[in-house]
This record gives sequence, C-alpha cells and structure tokens, in this order.
Amino acid sequence: MSHGTAAPSSWPGVRLLRHIAIPARDGTTLRADVYLPDRDDGPWPTVVKYLPYRKDDLTAPRWNVPVALAQHGIAAVRLDVRGTGSSEGLATDEYSEAEIADGIDALYWLTGQPWCNGRIGLWGTSYGAFNALQIAMRRPTPLAAVIAHAGSDDRYVTDVHYWGGCLQALELLSYPLWMIAMNALPPDPETPGLDWARAWRQRLQGEEPWLFRWLRHQRRDTYWLRGSLAADYDAIACPVFVISAWHDGYTDAAWRMLERLSVPRRGLIGPWTHQRPDASPVGPRIDFLHELVTWWQRWLTLEPTDDAPLVRFFVQDAYRPHRFPISIPGQWLATDRWPPHGIRVHTWYGTSSRTLAPAAQPEAAEFTFSNDVRVGLASPTWCPTESPDSLADDQRVDDLYALVFDSEPLTEPLTILGSPTLRAVTTALAPVAFLCVRLSHLWPDGAATLITRGVLNLTRRFGLDRCDRLVPGEWVTVEVPLKACAYRVPAGHRLRLSLSGADFPTLWPAPHRTEQRVRVGGTALELRLPLLADSGRLSTVQLAPPGGLPETAETWSARPTLETVMDCIGHRVGLRRSAESSVRPVGRSVTASEYSAIELWADIDDPSRCSASGQQRFRIDWPAGTVETAAALSLHSSSDRFSVSVELDVSWNGHRVIRHRWSEAFGRDGL
Repeated sequence: MSHGTAAPSSWPGVRLLRHIAIPARDGTTLRADVYLPDRDDGPWPTVVKYLPYRKDDLTAPRWNVPVALAQHGIAAVRLDVRGTGSSEGLATDEYSEAEIADGIDALYWLTGQPWCNGRIGLWGTSYGAFNALQIAMRRPTPLAAVIAHAGSDDRYVTDVHYWGGCLQALELLSYPLWMIAMNALPPDPETPGLDWARAWRQRLQGEEPWLFRWLRHQRRDTYWLRGSLAADYDAIACPVFVISAWHDGYTDAAWRMLERLSVPRRGLIGPWTHQRPDASPVGPRIDFLHELVTWWQRWLTLEPTDDAPLVRFFVQDAYRPHRFPISIPGQWLATDRWPPHGIRVHTWYGTSSRTLAPAAQPEAAEFTFSNDVRVGLASPTWCPTESPDSLADDQRVDDLYALVFDSEPLTEPLTILGSPTLRAVTTALAPVAFLCVRLSHLWPDGAATLITRGVLNLTRRFGLDRCDRLVPGEWVTVEVPLKACAYRVPAGHRLRLSLSGADFPTLWPAPHRTEQRVRVGGTALELRLPLLADSGRLSTVQLAPPGGLPETAETWSARPTLETVMDCIGHRVGLRRSAESSVRPVGRSVTASEYSAIELWADIDDPSRCSASGQQRFRIDWPAGTVETAAALSLHSSSDRFSVSVELDVSWNGHRVIRHRWSEAFGRDGL
C-alpha cells in the first residue's frame, strides 16, 4: 500500500510526497507526508514525527524543520495518529495501545521503502516525545534513536492531568477542550484513496472525550503506568536525546530520564517554555536544527560528527519578576555526569521568628495558614507555550495570603541546581488538604521572583497510588518535592519560603476552607536545597543562535488576553484568557483558524464551589468546502463531586453535520 502523491515542492532541495498510505495491522490506513532530499545519494536515514495535531494544515508552521532536515540529507516523515488528521480510525484516548502499535507498524513499513536506509529515528515535542518514548519501550528493531523534547516519563506524576496528587485546573480545561474540537475535524479532502465522508462520519460517531477517562483515574494506577517509562527505565534500548526547559512543565521528567536511563544519552536544558528552543518566546534561543542534525548523523549514519558533553544546561542569573520576559540572563554549562559533580544539599530551617535560617533553632512554635484561593493568581502557567501562557508574576501578590519565612541577606551567592525538598510537620482541620510550597528570590526592594514550586495532596502522603484522608487536627510529617531548577541568587539578597493550602488556577482547590498549621523549631520545618557548591568540574559552553529556517506558512494572530479578576460582590477570584490565530500553508490553497476562550472561578469562602468553562473553535477553508467545529466544556465541583458537560457542534459549508452532548459526574477521591 502506498497511495499518495508526489506534490510540488515549494523549497529547493526537497521532494515532497503527500498522503502516503501506511497500513496498520488491523487494516486501518494511516497517512503521512514525506520530505525527501532531492538528490541522488539515497537511500537516507529517516526520522518520524508522530502526532494527533494534523500534518496538513494547523501545524504548517512546523513543517520548517522537516523541510530543513531533508535539505541536510535526512528523510523526514510527519505521521497522523489514527483518528486524527488524515489517518483513518478512531482516537479513543491519548497514547492508546492501538496508537503505539500503529507507530511500530509504521516503522517497519518505512524500512521497506526505497528511499529509507533502514535506520529510523523518532522525535517530537510534547505529545510526539511521549509516544516516541513509549514506542521505544517496545524496542522495535528499526528504531535506532529518539529525540524527546518536552516529554514525560510518568503520565500521572508529570503531565497536565494531576500534579502532586492534586487535580490540575487550567491545564485540565484547556488541553482536552482543544482536542475535542480538533478531533472532530475531517481528513484533508484531497487525500487520495480515502472514502472521505465515511472516515469523517466514523470519527464523529466516536467515543467520549478523553477528559472523562482521566477523571475516572484520580490515583496513580495501572492506567497511568501503562506507557510510563518511570515504571521501567531499562525498557528502552536505543540512544535518547532529552531536551527540556526550566519554565516547561516537564523539567522533572527530563532530570529523571537523564539520571536513570542506562542507554547512550544526551541532555539539553534551557531557559525556555514548552516551545522549541529556537522558537520559545523566552530566550536566549539556540540553533535547534543543528542539535537535531548532529544527533541524527551520529546515530542514523553511524558517523560521529560532534563530541557534545552528556548534558548542557543553562543556569539562570537573577532576573526581575516578569510574566513575559524576552530573554533571561545566565550561563551555559556542560557536564559529563548527571547530576553534575559539585552539588551539595544544604538544609535551611523555619524558625519561631518566621525566618529561614541555615542552622536549626531550638525555639518551637506553630504557625497557621489556610487554603485561600487568592494564592496562585501570580503563579506561572504550568506548561506555558506562548502568550497568553506566562511565567510567574511578582510573588508578593500571592504572599499576601500565604505563610512566609524570609532568610537574612545572603553573605555569598547561591546557585540552586536540582529539586529542592520541603520536609514539614503539619496538620489541617479538614480531611482533605494540600500543601503548596514556593521558593522565591527576594530582591532588596521587596520584589519576589519565583525560583520553583511544588505541591502535595496530603491524602497522597503515603503514595500517589492511594488515598489516606487526614484526621482533622492530627499532625503528620510529609515531604514535598519542588520542581527542578537552576537559579543563581546574588549575595545581599534573600530567600523566601511560602506555604499555602491552594495554588489556583494551577490546581483545582481542595473542597473545604480549612485552617492548616506547621511546626517550626529544631528540624520540624526543613528546606533542603541542592546547591552547586563546586563548579570546578563543569565547563562553560556557547550555543549558537537560531539560523534561518524555510518559510512554510503565513501566520496571523490577534492580541491575546489574560485577566485575573476579583469579584468583590461574589467574593470569588477568577482568570479569563483568550487567543485567536490563523495559518495558511505555503503552496496550498488552505486557511486554518482557531479561537479559544476559557475562564476559571473559585469561591474564597467555599472553595468546593469552583467552576471552569471554555470554548474552542476551528475553521478550515479548503477549495472543496469549509468545516467548522465548536466545542464547549463546563466543569463544576461541589464538596464531593466533579460535574462535567461537553457540547460539540460540527458544520460543513454552514450546515450542521452533527451535535454531540456528553455529561457525567465523578466522585472526588480525596481531591
């Protein structure tokens, strides 16, 4: 099976094959576009990006990397996941067993093509990194290497569904809403050999939204462990290049993989967001294409082309709090050991004078805080891409409603490198409570830059796979891991530790407004900081800025909106945001546009009354006609349940094709 077309190429040195048909073992036909070097020295090494985000239209700006790879002598494949884009079948869930099996089938099929030299790499950002790692865990023979950018090794611990055993709020609304509307879009009408109407009809009559399944699994059970590399790091046998960013949601996963994988590996951690290192709104950006090409040449042609160290990482110098910085100051360092030599854990202690001290103080005391949902409005987006996603604002806003411990001015600079941990003796007056921890850099004028943060649902204190409700008033000892970071605090400045029982809208609030307490004195409250005490075995490196990439799409975007709101009459806080954009692929008579708007609200007096709602619209104009999809999602909570409703409207040339409505209530399992 090879139905597809040799399409005109808009780029020199590139031959384009569109809508190549790839058979899966159950008879489903997957569709791929192939970017080939336009020269006579093939067959070539081949790399595959495997996504549910539509190869033909919405992601056209990302064609620039496969085009550039082909210009460098590497065949690049963009493959639609089953039930998405132009592939047949149903997308029943993210990373389904069928999806992983399809990916393996595609690799074997590609090895039989005359332009493939039999050595194949898998790579991707986010979703494409997830399924690349999961396919690598099955050890298919053709797979020679992987590049995982912004991926995860643990689908429960480090992803958009849950964090620290707490339900995510903003991410859990925005991502599934986006996918509901996108998965209802039809295949490209130009796909040859496809019964277009039948394939689209099957897709529209498919299963419930993915979100429903996620809410049925509120603990780290076998559903999440399937496909999680953390369950067995030795499952992968091929080399892996892990790329991450300090302001991404998946930094901890990168740190763990670089530490625990036993295969040949390479690491790169920069100051970026969830975007590619050459496209992040936060810089300094680097030449991402160079990183890709040198890795693929090393493992797909077996001709070593560089001697890059094991891990290169960016240590951020102090920067003022800003939601949308253009660039962050700092220094690139390199090491051939991970974690690097020279890291020492230094413990700081909470004291009875509400200070953070480098030595334990004997005087004991107890301090009170609460789960005030006003804490968190200055927090960053958990997994920011570009505006309206943002980094953290000045933490003084959140600290108004939190318990804080400030250090004395530092006598020497500190470089924090790794994952800090808070050990606390704490209690709450409700059976469900969270402990949310922030570590900030306090400037002499009082401004507070967030360094890192972490959370723990205290009902998960004995493990994320179980729920042990608190006995109100009973003291428990817990440890809260904070997100991995690399940040240098200058001498003369201070550290601030902030404790709260909420971090909204990152987290869905705990169901009861409750008083919480912590003990201090002696070792009752410990902040363990991994400090780079000796950098003598590290080297400094320079990374080149991005080079020019081929233009593959014309893009437009409206000015996004981002508002944090205090409803003084309703005594609630909220967040509203919206974005609108369109894309026109080079060389095609297609225009794709999207619009999203979401809002979240939490009641200050009764945090069980939290709500989230949003809408997502897509429109694609083809010569053959125009499709529009509109999804609306509403999530409300009470003290004992989450209630979800989803509506989907789909039209073709202005006429409704289908309307779906799903609704279900889910019990709160210690959330």
